[in-house]
Amino acid sequence: MLWISTDLIQETPASFLASQGGVPLFQAYSEWAQSDSTRSLKPHARKALLIVGPEGDFTEDEKKQMEKAGAQRIGLGKLRLRVETAAMGILAALMVIEDGTSPDTS
Repeated sequence: MLWISTDLIQETPASFLASQGGVPLFQAYSEWAQSDSTRSLKPHARKALLIVGPEGDFTEDEKKQMEKAGAQRIGLGKLRLRVETAAMGILAALMVIEDGTSPDTS
């Protein structure tokens, strides 16, 4: 059973579903932030839903339901992270992105 409302996903301008196999967070968020509907907004006015957890990942059915509602699957790298670590990692990455710096990819 899906524990998050698909209505909430549909009502939020951007919904990001943290799950292995998704596009990199930096890429997904940057594309959204540069979209026509988002570009004119100041960073603090941008609203996004970040969906993380549970331990052991979502079931494939849950992922499909959330993606059907509009969530975009994002990846957090090759490691499987605990819920607490994934949430903090996403927030830290978003702070870096919004600060205008990009991760060193060399």
